[in-house]
Amino acid sequence: MTIIDKKYGSDEEESSLTNEQILNALKASNRIDAHIATNMAKLNSNFSESKRQIGASHQHMEDVVVDQATRVMHHINEEVRRTFKEALAEYFEKVGGGYDMIKSIADAVKENTTVVKNRMSYGQTLEEIPEIDLPREGFDVMEESENEDDLGF
Repeated sequence: MTIIDKKYGSDEEESSLTNEQILNALKASNRIDAHIATNMAKLNSNFSESKRQIGASHQHMEDVVVDQATRVMHHINEEVRRTFKEALAEYFEKVGGGYDMIKSIADAVKENTTVVKNRMSYGQTLEEIPEIDLPREGFDVMEESENEDDLGF
């Protein structure tokens, strides 16, 4: 910071600075301003480049972390699958034909079970389904008398 201690008078008094000195001072000031503007532009460019490099570094780090996490996950899955397969094989070896017994039970259940299937198709409402009289075997069906009230007493 510069301090100017020389006092200048009014316009009526003639200053000790010539027009050439004032012109040189203005040119120097313009050069300084241009230099500052150039350096600010370079700084902005360097800052933008640094931001881009930080972003690229972050993306690379993210890619590496995701890749390593995926590899670890696949390794753990394969290890669990292998361990489970070995344990299941050992279990069935100790049980001795347990798989065949379970399969025969499943086949017997499949053959002797009747499955009630849904009579409604997609989008069909209850009003559209025709009423079907189902056999009433094993049920005591009593006809409703007209003199009974709604409660059935």
